[in-house]
Amino acid sequence: DADSARACRNVSTELGWAGLAGGVTGMAGMLVQSSGSPELQDEVLLGFARGDFTSCLGFTEPSGGSDVFAAKTRATQDGNDWRIDGSKMFTSGANMADYVLMLTRTDPDSAKHRGLTMFIVPLKAEGVEIQPVYTFQDERTNITYYDGVRIPDTWRLGEVNGGAKVMAASLEMEHGAS
Repeated sequence: DADSARACRNVSTELGWAGLAGGVTGMAGMLVQSSGSPELQDEVLLGFARGDFTSCLGFTEPSGGSDVFAAKTRATQDGNDWRIDGSKMFTSGANMADYVLMLTRTDPDSAKHRGLTMFIVPLKAEGVEIQPVYTFQDERTNITYYDGVRIPDTWRLGEVNGGAKVMAASLEMEHGAS
């Protein structure tokens, strides 16, 4: 009911979440449900639904500004795994989240709106570094660095080089929620 939702928002705000975590985590859960492998669904869906896991967004990059299609963070396939190298800017909540919903460049030779692939990346993985960035009125966001972060292919959302389609679905959810 409305009172319960308001109480949850108040507690989230007191903890520094400012309501962002619930919406992004819900979006990540819906994308895992619609575009994730059965293994990924088994691993994270129940945790997202129960509130045990949270997620943040990893779309923006320091050199790309608001142009997410200019993504340079690379995901390189190595057998059944992927290696992720690069950085993301304005990853609000990364300092408290369990996962980042990340858009990566998987084909650097294709047009910039192609060659992108979406993943769910655990922020506790080896090679992840999170640094604070304070914005207007000292609100914290983060820059996140990924140096040789390895994840299994089962953590990919959608098709290889089909990240623009998955990202579009996430943005439709985000805009619909607002």
